[in-house]
Amino acid sequence: LTEEVELVHIAHQTFAAISVTVVKGWLAVGIKPKYQFSSLRFRDDQGVAQDANERLSAFGLDTSATLNFAGWAAVAVVANNLVGNNPPPFTDEREPELEAAGAVAGSVDTGTLSELSDYPLTVAHGLAVFPLRFGAAATLLENASPPNLIEIIQEYRATVCFTAPTAYRAMLAAMADGADLSSLRAAVSAGETLPAPVYDAWMATTGKPMLDGIGATELLHIFITNRFDDSRPGCTGRPVGGYRARVVDDDMNEVPRGTVGRLAVQGPTGCRYLADDRQRRYVQDGWNLTGDSFVQDDDGYFHFAARSDDMIISSGYNIAGPEVEAALLAHPDVAECAVIGVPDEARGQIVQAHVVLKEGVTANDAAAASLQEHVKATIAPYKYPRSVVFTEALPKTQTGKIQRFRLREPG
Repeated sequence: LTEEVELVHIAHQTFAAISVTVVKGWLAVGIKPKYQFSSLRFRDDQGVAQDANERLSAFGLDTSATLNFAGWAAVAVVANNLVGNNPPPFTDEREPELEAAGAVAGSVDTGTLSELSDYPLTVAHGLAVFPLRFGAAATLLENASPPNLIEIIQEYRATVCFTAPTAYRAMLAAMADGADLSSLRAAVSAGETLPAPVYDAWMATTGKPMLDGIGATELLHIFITNRFDDSRPGCTGRPVGGYRARVVDDDMNEVPRGTVGRLAVQGPTGCRYLADDRQRRYVQDGWNLTGDSFVQDDDGYFHFAARSDDMIISSGYNIAGPEVEAALLAHPDVAECAVIGVPDEARGQIVQAHVVLKEGVTANDAAAASLQEHVKATIAPYKYPRSVVFTEALPKTQTGKIQRFRLREPG
């Protein structure tokens, strides 16, 4: 999450007592001698709890060590020395981490929660900060592909899952084929916006809550999210306690409700690039600009439009690719899709949809026309994809996040 030059600067400037760094599947923990993990305990692959000091001593730890957790079934962590002696009990006064990970807070009285995370940002939260705060167990994934995610949920009976919408679509298909994911009591969508059809399908299939929210590596926390008692499809939610958010124009003026603009955030965490020109772009007038385009409705809820550099401008119209994708995903013939803008001499850009059809559906001109008419009828007609490209698969990261930038590459 932090570049090497920044880590060096932080180490020299902060005199940190404890540092935790995840590097290629390794968890590196540097500890000053005066700090003892008196309440930190690990669980081995047989579920047997071990005292942390004994485990760390096995690695010859005195001032630093590198621990490989790849073979461990879970890491059970609640260290008062790390999160503050005698942390406050759960109350109705919502702390930011309670709101952002309400699923974790719900098990604080039992300490039986298992979390599963396969995203860099949520690794910091779902696998470290939140389990530390609430005494949860975190299951690490060496290869975080959707099939492996499904397998490990069944094996370790995880109760909360953090992953991308694409992986949740894979889970829905797996459940239809008999996979048992009944241990999950909550799902948290991360990495990219959650399309309303995926949310609706998950709720209809499982009856379990699914939360969408947005965070940023630079802010180290989720700052806008849905809640268990206040969740809407196609909506990112409201600011987490302690954070403020607004939608602004290029001059940092707040735009009218219902208008697409740049998301600006303030809160207890903020961006600090060290010796890096990105700082001036990311922080303006005391607000963190996340690089996302949003709309705030009259009720104060925030709705993701697109990454600011992914907005499609066609014949003067601003078109958000995720909105077109959500319309396409609602078509019964579509398995997956990704929408991008491509250059066009007459319109500047046109909407191009890359579509994976469901098994048994023929890719032809009639299928393309059916998708185009469906989008016209579902959202504004000018937003329909003038170009439809059928493909066998979409380019994705190892964790299932669609790589739209690769669709823009020539050839």
